[in-house]
Amino acid sequence: MSMEQSMHEFFCQFGVPALKEGSVSLGGLRPELPYLTYSDVSVLKTGGQQKITVNVYYRDDTDWRSPGEFEELAGIFIPMEGTYCYYDSGTVYIARGDSFLSHASPSGTRSDPSLRTVRMELLAEAVNQTETIVFGSGSSSVSFPAGTKIIPKYTLDGSRSKTLSGRIVVDYTGVRRELEVKTGWVRLDDAEDLVSLVASSPRMLVRCPMLFGLMGAKYYLVDPPKITQSRFCPFSQYQYVRLTISAIESEV
Repeated sequence: MSMEQSMHEFFCQFGVPALKEGSVSLGGLRPELPYLTYSDVSVLKTGGQQKITVNVYYRDDTDWRSPGEFEELAGIFIPMEGTYCYYDSGTVYIARGDSFLSHASPSGTRSDPSLRTVRMELLAEAVNQTETIVFGSGSSSVSFPAGTKIIPKYTLDGSRSKTLSGRIVVDYTGVRRELEVKTGWVRLDDAEDLVSLVASSPRMLVRCPMLFGLMGAKYYLVDPPKITQSRFCPFSQYQYVRLTISAIESEV
């Protein structure tokens, strides 16, 4: 199954016909209401995070489910921590946009004043499903999946100086890796698990296939995680947070 086919099936799970944006003209013939349109998903092939807009069209004088029911479905299918859409050669990570759900009246509806729209803003990115970072201490571990930004930094370490031909020469004996990890939305209880792990043992074994290879792992000294954002999800009834985690490579 291609990425386009997989994304189409993803949008069809909302229970109404799903059509590509541009295939329906508001001024021309339209399929029977309700239906939804979604913007071009082929832009995901260019790489990086892309904005996908979904518009659900309905009439307010029909027996179709209320907009509130659709919003509840959206909250289930696209949770705060995001979800995945799988296709033959990869995976698409789908997250809520900053304006996840809103209501609007589409333009050109004078002949159909009862036409209404629920708009859904999504952020999508073709990702490698193995890009997961795991913090472990003893028999306990906490992992954060794709959607997490991992920023590696390098510092020269272990310098010594000597005089050569009347000049002071600095000799660097090694390079130390630092990490800054910015998570997407994660459940508060998962964040609290990591805070507890760091408090009990800041020296942790960190696994990250993107940085160390599929079987690689290194020890890091991890600073206490910082909560940068917090939000309650009324659909799941969970509290979610975004974390920033700083760590520096530790000698074994």
